[in-house]
Amino acid sequence: MSKVIKYHSLSSEDLEKIRNLEGVKILHTENHPIHNTHQTDDFGNEIQEQEYQYDITVEILPGTIKEACTLENFMDSLTPGGRDHRHNVYGSEYQEMVRTLKKRRNPIN
Repeated sequence: MSKVIKYHSLSSEDLEKIRNLEGVKILHTENHPIHNTHQTDDFGNEIQEQEYQYDITVEILPGTIKEACTLENFMDSLTPGGRDHRHNVYGSEYQEMVRTLKKRRNPIN
C-alpha cells in the first residue's frame, strides 16, 4: 500500500524533517527562491544567503493504515495551511504524534 502526495511551500527545516522520516520516499523536489532573501552589501559581499520554499512529491510506504495516517498528518502539519489552521502544535494530540514518529525512527529509546 503506497500513496503519492504533493506538498507546497515547505521551508528548509520542514524538508529536513520529512527527509528524516522513516516510511517516506521523496520522489521530486522543486525549489523556489523567496523574494528579497538574498542580500549583498555595496561591495557585492553576501550578507544573507538565498532562502527557498520547496514543493515536493512524496510516496508514503507504511506498514499499516494507522502509520500512513500518522505520517500524512505530520507532513500536513508542516505546510502553511496545516500549521496556521489545522494543527495545534502545542496540543497533546500533536505531541503524541511526534513522540510516536520518534519512537518509530529510534526503537531503542
